[in-house]
Amino acid sequence: MSDVFAAEQKELWKNILLALTETIPASYFLTWFKNTALLERTEDSLVVGVPTLMSFNNIADKYLGQLQDCAASVLGTDVVQVQLRLDGTLHPHDARVVDVAEIVRQKTAKAKKEAKAKAKDQAGIGTGSLVQGVAPDSPSSPKEVTLIEGISSKLLSAKYSLENFVVGQSTQLAFAALSAVAKAPGDSYNPVFIYGGVGLGKTHLIQATGNAILTRFPRKKIVYVTSETFTNELISAIGNHKTDQLRKKYRSIDVLIIDDVQFLANKAQTQVEFFHTFNELYDEKKQIILSSDRPPSELTQLEDRLRSRFEWGIIVDVQFPDFETRCAILQMKCKARGLLLSPEVIEFIAHNVHSSIRELEGILNQAVAQYELEHITPTVNSIGPILMRHNSGRKLAGFSESSRPGVRASSIEEIITAVSAFYKVSSNDILGESRKKEISLARQVVMYIAKNDLDMTFERIGELMGGRIHSTVIHSCTKIQKAMKKDEHFRRDINSLRQELGILSS
Repeated sequence: MSDVFAAEQKELWKNILLALTETIPASYFLTWFKNTALLERTEDSLVVGVPTLMSFNNIADKYLGQLQDCAASVLGTDVVQVQLRLDGTLHPHDARVVDVAEIVRQKTAKAKKEAKAKAKDQAGIGTGSLVQGVAPDSPSSPKEVTLIEGISSKLLSAKYSLENFVVGQSTQLAFAALSAVAKAPGDSYNPVFIYGGVGLGKTHLIQATGNAILTRFPRKKIVYVTSETFTNELISAIGNHKTDQLRKKYRSIDVLIIDDVQFLANKAQTQVEFFHTFNELYDEKKQIILSSDRPPSELTQLEDRLRSRFEWGIIVDVQFPDFETRCAILQMKCKARGLLLSPEVIEFIAHNVHSSIRELEGILNQAVAQYELEHITPTVNSIGPILMRHNSGRKLAGFSESSRPGVRASSIEEIITAVSAFYKVSSNDILGESRKKEISLARQVVMYIAKNDLDMTFERIGELMGGRIHSTVIHSCTKIQKAMKKDEHFRRDINSLRQELGILSS
């Protein structure tokens, strides 16, 4: 391939990726399209190289249609067939690879510049979204945006939707109430007061409701702020002698979402201002959604008249989810991250997390790090120490210190025991004559680890594995070695087994 043609091909792939950033969130784009490249091009088809099996599967399952549409748009044709090819040789310094992080940085800078220019021309609150021309939580979205002078709103995160909220017994009422509000804001329940402890899903629910309202009613003007932001805006308005403007602007919106309303405590002037804003919006049938860490009756440091108004609509609590719901949450988040955890590991985590969904996510993030950075498939033994740190050393259900790898495995019997448990087959089957796929694979893995980590001879391994000839052992080791080079997920499984055997340090 000539240098000129290679450069043209790389530029084409860059333009396709740039178009793709308009269709998927930046976090997913950066994760799954990192180190990809356009390998081949014909008149009506493209071959795209993907460096890892995990990225390959995610692009094939979730984004192939969007990729083909973007390619057709860039090439100016009706249909382009995109074929994915797993290519483990692709890396950040490969001349064929496009820097996706740089694409996002350029797009962000451009969007910020455009948004800044548009804000100068803005005469009032824009309709259609929280900020004109920038979708919530897109790569170009800032964390906070000034809608008009005197009012700023945190951007609703696109990752929060009612569709991806896992509903359990502890959240049924809250979910039903906010789903009704999303369909008829200002009519169904007003205000909605949702309360519960830290990390139980309140923010997910209220932001998801805001996103659902914007989807159904794109001309609604929505403001989502914390009580601290509301207070700071009022202080600023007082200092600049613009309180009348602030009142007018806040009272012209359609939906007001205030997070952590408990922090209005001991702020007398802010409470007075919020009281009048609340009354104005309520009388105009504008939707109000509030969240707190406790019910109105326990917000004793707020004015009685304010607390009584919080009770006018519906009060719903969010509690820590039950075991089944915790498992469902983990499965949903694993799917979103492209991580396959065994039911045994999911149930182990769910059994041993007792405080918040945020803690579930923290454990899952560390499992992802194990998978991606240490090249290890998470198991109960590898996740156990992480959970022990989170639980301050408390005893875990289904795990003990004695189950952790200590002394390095020194016999083939230890390897057989670990492999049989990992692949859910019996030791007798591994040593037997069965040719079932799962048993043959487990048998070959035992031979591979025995040869590479115990440095046993092919002949000795064959003797201990039921009297097999040395050529059978050679074939098995070669097959596993090739599979590890080709299949990243399989390589992580082998590394996980080696860690449990004390061969690979944790």
